[in-house]
Amino acid sequence: MAKGLFAPPTILVAGASGQTGNALVQLFDRAGFSVVGMSRAELDVASEASVQTALSAVQPDFVVNCARYPDVDRAESEGDSAHRLLVEGPINLAMACRSINATLIHLSSEYVFDGNDAPYDEQAPTAPLSLFGHYCREGELEIERILPAHIVLRVGLVFSADPRRFVANTLQTLRSHTEKRMVSDEIGTPTSVEDLGRVLVAVIRQLDLGSQAFGVYHYGGGGSASWFEMGELIYAQALQREDLPDNLLQPVRGDDVPGRAPRPKDVRLNCDRLLQNFGIKRLPWRSQMIQCVEQIYSREGDA
Repeated sequence: MAKGLFAPPTILVAGASGQTGNALVQLFDRAGFSVVGMSRAELDVASEASVQTALSAVQPDFVVNCARYPDVDRAESEGDSAHRLLVEGPINLAMACRSINATLIHLSSEYVFDGNDAPYDEQAPTAPLSLFGHYCREGELEIERILPAHIVLRVGLVFSADPRRFVANTLQTLRSHTEKRMVSDEIGTPTSVEDLGRVLVAVIRQLDLGSQAFGVYHYGGGGSASWFEMGELIYAQALQREDLPDNLLQPVRGDDVPGRAPRPKDVRLNCDRLLQNFGIKRLPWRSQMIQCVEQIYSREGDA
């Protein structure tokens, strides 16, 4: 539903109150798009009526779905709630997008893979280990069935300077001189939410100008890491700025953490297709993490 060369596309972001959605609304606005962000209270993707009402009112060119079930472990015991967000939500959005000729950009997960044959490209067989992963894959398939004009973007470990999330929480724990255990035997391709926004802006601009390169894509920052390796970099950056004990971060095997849903051991993503079809290069996750920590310290200094 492109509007031409000079009018910016209208983007509707579902799940705009979360870490990713909130950041993308700001990034899209800075990119010059006409952007509308809606929280779950404003747009419940699991409700067909709510989705139809919101899309009919906004008439977006693109819908970016950031609404997802927030907890891999809880999905095992709250399967109905997870299914509503991860399967019924994508179905409702795809059907509504089809009715107004909009493109759906759906953020999915690397947990659709079993971790035995990384790095994974988009054609690799899926074999999720958890209910969360199963529902993510089911949602992808429903979008592919309903709506040709779609981008399913499987994203690696996403981090940001959001004070509610991983980086800030890790810093808070370390600065309280409390030992923190992090999983060291599960590897993925981390990326910052700002880098994810860069990728989506580039994709949207090219689709808005007529590209038909729809389908499934992968993105993660350059390099790979476990949660423990990410924590090590956060720790190192903190030690450069303040006096902290040097033995607070401890590695742990994922299988030794009680109550965790099964997770793949190695879900590094091959992102070559995004480069081939959209010319988008990967940025190193380490430089992004350093910038993220700098943002947190800078924010504290300005407070």
